[in-house]
Amino acid sequence: MYEYDELTDEEARTLEALLSNDTRTAAAKALGISRSGLYKRCLSPSLKEAERAARGQALSHATARLHDGAERVVSVLLRIAEDTNAPASARVAAANHYLSYAYKTYYDEDLEERLRVLEAELR
Repeated sequence: MYEYDELTDEEARTLEALLSNDTRTAAAKALGISRSGLYKRCLSPSLKEAERAARGQALSHATARLHDGAERVVSVLLRIAEDTNAPASARVAAANHYLSYAYKTYYDEDLEERLRVLEAELR
């Protein structure tokens, strides 16, 4: 989890409430403050950065889990797309998803490489 060393106790409690509740309204209620009070706390640059970092870390963990299952999911899509006994709608949907992911992956890799080159040129 995120290190709270740079946060005040109030900011750390606020961050915990933001991360452990589905809405800001629920976070404010958990803290025993109004929504406007929570929004005022959220103006703190250090709290904003801590929340961004913590949410980024959580998303990174979720992405890693997605990568772990990606090969199995692709196998399922290919099996359905190639199954002549499967309904045509299922086969088309599986093929469409497979192609969409393939194109997106290609685009993302291309974009990442182009960005890497630009960043290298800026150094």
